[in-house]
Amino acid sequence: METRGERFCLVSRLETVFPRTFAISFATVWTAWKLLVALASPLISWDGMVYWLNGQSYLQGRYPVYEFFRPPVLPLFLGLTQALGLGLWTSVIWHPIVTGASGIMLFLVLRLYAREWLAAAGTVVFLTTSIVQFWSVTILTHGFATLFLLTGAYFITKSTFKNEVIGATFLSVAFFTRYPLGLVILPFAAWVAIRRRRLVDVDALVIGGLLPVAPFVLSQPSFLLDTVNEIFAAEVLGQKSVFVASNSVLATSPSFYLAWLGQHLGPLFIVLTIGLLAAIRTKNGLVFALWFFPYVVGFSLLSNRQDRFVFELAPALAALVVLGAEHLLRNMSHPKIVGMTLLLVVGYFAVNETLTVASQAPIGFQLNDTQLSSTFQIVGREIQTHTNASDIVVAENDVPWLSYYSSRYVYLSRTSQVTDGLAVENYLRSLHPFPTLLVAMPFYGSNIALLKSQTYLGLVEIVNTPAWGQVYIFRVSVS
Repeated sequence: METRGERFCLVSRLETVFPRTFAISFATVWTAWKLLVALASPLISWDGMVYWLNGQSYLQGRYPVYEFFRPPVLPLFLGLTQALGLGLWTSVIWHPIVTGASGIMLFLVLRLYAREWLAAAGTVVFLTTSIVQFWSVTILTHGFATLFLLTGAYFITKSTFKNEVIGATFLSVAFFTRYPLGLVILPFAAWVAIRRRRLVDVDALVIGGLLPVAPFVLSQPSFLLDTVNEIFAAEVLGQKSVFVASNSVLATSPSFYLAWLGQHLGPLFIVLTIGLLAAIRTKNGLVFALWFFPYVVGFSLLSNRQDRFVFELAPALAALVVLGAEHLLRNMSHPKIVGMTLLLVVGYFAVNETLTVASQAPIGFQLNDTQLSSTFQIVGREIQTHTNASDIVVAENDVPWLSYYSSRYVYLSRTSQVTDGLAVENYLRSLHPFPTLLVAMPFYGSNIALLKSQTYLGLVEIVNTPAWGQVYIFRVSVS
């Protein structure tokens, strides 16, 4: 017959095992679900296609021409998959996988600061955040950067030289996956150095931070300097050897991210606020306050504000909610009631955010869109026919996909609704080398009559396409 002590031991084991089993199972099921979504309707965003093209450049031993200011880790990874013979269709599977792994890593980090069932709830909050769900099914850096950040935080909190080196290495890789995360990484590293106040900790941070870039610096000593010079030339001097994304992001208020938090977190926003105060006052989990504050302030000051950038903030949001819940449970007179209420609120949040994602239209090119795919192939073949391998082309829209299907460098032309032929000519002259072809698409608003009247443009061919209708191809003659 089972004794009271045996029953107590069994309950204790269940309380220990169940949260981690639930967290891992939830992340695994979530990953499988998102993989099915991604494979059923493979979606490639503008950014994703640029990363794929840059991966091709690395694979061919060339420095990326397209948006070279983008960090190298994801393109290098995609270049490796291409070297293994994996095509564009496979590219959509990686982001759900690394995002799901981020959920498990978040649990491992949070269990260092709170009881395990709260850490498991934090995994649910992170993975069900609408931004994480929506953007996890295409090629992007966010999931990779989040995984590296969390892994770095996990190791660096363990105060040994070896773990600090490993943690700093992952933080460095996170930076070279997504540069803006320096807003988080630098304060975090400074906090570790100041808090521990040992030279060995500073050494560990420096060694780990330099390890990822050491192979490039040793093999190509001028690599970093050349990169900085090219970015400076493009962004400051205007000598762009890269196409530029259209200005589709509308101006938004500096309070954009705080407004998003209030709108989406609901009652969890109160718990998050308590978690912030607890992290600052008790210094327990201050790493997440250092993740939250610089990120929100820094991204609020940037002119390009998009809800997509909440992705890497989501782990800090979930962590602060967990810290706030832990603080409440320790200080409230009825912890069981508080705990049940918190779980209900987390469940409501997860369901509500999932419904929000279901109502959002996908953004990007769906690989199984036969009309658009056929259009890219037709226009890509025509571009190949009228150019050499080293020539560059300008087109009105969808230039990363035209680059992929034509195996040429296709830049953004910005000729839609243009009324000044001289402005178009000056723009074409600003590119180096000068473009060979201009692809005009009335579907996107190209002013064909104006383009035909320009002496520096000669009409080569009119192509009929399933998705865009007629596409005009002009030979460019500028000097």
